[in-house]
Amino acid sequence: MIWQPFFVVALVGQVLLSIINSLFLLEDINIGIAIFGFYGLHQGVKNSFVLYIVFGLLSIVVDAVRLGVWGNYISTQLLGQMGSLGIYYIILTGVGALVKLIGCFFAFFLYRDIVSLEKQALIQSSKTEEREELL
Repeated sequence: MIWQPFFVVALVGQVLLSIINSLFLLEDINIGIAIFGFYGLHQGVKNSFVLYIVFGLLSIVVDAVRLGVWGNYISTQLLGQMGSLGIYYIILTGVGALVKLIGCFFAFFLYRDIVSLEKQALIQSSKTEEREELL
């Protein structure tokens, strides 16, 4: 489980970016998505990593659509105005999507490690049962 520290950094980054994003621009649900990751780390539940990956990738798609729809408007209309938060919107959305993608990457590796540990435990228990039957 060497991926845990990296995943924690990605989750904390996701939470901090979400807080910054909600302070200046939009309400953000990424804190809710990060809860799945923190729960998976704390409890070692593989299904929470699957939920984190699914909702994280869905959120990345929403960010891409949001930038595709509003990015041109922001870059042409709002960036020229004084006091505009348009550039912050573009930067925070892009960096947030990148952090979520990195988090999904580490969540996948943690999920894979948990599945392999469960398989090893199952194989070990079946070997123990075989030994007990022979005695």
